Parts: sequence; C-alpha cells; structure tokens
Amino acid sequence: MRYWNLTWAIPATAGIGVIWAVSAVANYQFGLSQGTDEPPHLLGLVVTTAQINGFASLAVDVLKAVLPAVAVVAWVQSRYLVAAAVTGMFALCVLWSAQSSIGYVVTNHARATDGRGQAADQWKALKAELERSE
Repeated sequence: MRYWNLTWAIPATAGIGVIWAVSAVANYQFGLSQGTDEPPHLLGLVVTTAQINGFASLAVDVLKAVLPAVAVVAWVQSRYLVAAAVTGMFALCVLWSAQSSIGYVVTNHARATDGRGQAADQWKALKAELERSE
C-alpha cells in the first residue's frame, strides 16, 4: 500500500521535467533572438549579446527549479525573511520566464505566418507560369 503514492509521483515528476526542459529551450531560443551578433568585450570573454540573453534566460529557468526548495528549507528553519526574499526572487523568475514564453510564441507565430505568405506567393507565381506555358 505504501507504493501506491509512487504511481502518481513518478509520472508527475517526469512531466515536470519535460515541461521544465521545453521551457528552458524556448526561453533560451527567445533570449538568443533578443541580442545581436556583435561581441562585447566582457572581461576578456567573447560572447554575443544574443548569447548573454540566452544564457540569462536559461539561468532563470534553473533558478525557477531550485528556488522553491530553498524557500521551503528556509521556512522550515524559521528563517521567514529569507523565505520571503527567495519567494520574491521566484516570482521575478516566473515573470521573466512568462515574458520569454510569450515572446517565443509571438515570434514563432510571426515567422510561421510569414512563411505561409511566402509559400502562397510562390504557388501563385508558379500557377501563373503554368497557365502561360499551357
């Protein structure tokens, strides 16, 4: 009977992992679209602003996974101020991630719509050329 609780915990944990991975990839890709390919000289490192934005979004997703556990530990240890601060940081991470997710969806929707428009124009041109050939 003790193993009954694991029947939902294992698939739920796998689902959370998949959702986190998809969120991390989407936020990283959106972060890449927010910068340029010009490398700023930052402490001798050569990274682009796009890479910096992508890694910042990835770091936020890692924090989103870790901060709830830190808040619970702080609360259990009666460090209520630390728990409140960590909860605030978690809320900021969720806001960052939500903004990135919305941006990712909007950007991909615009690309898909533009691609469909180009395909329709190509088909129209091909149809016109076929009619002229006939």
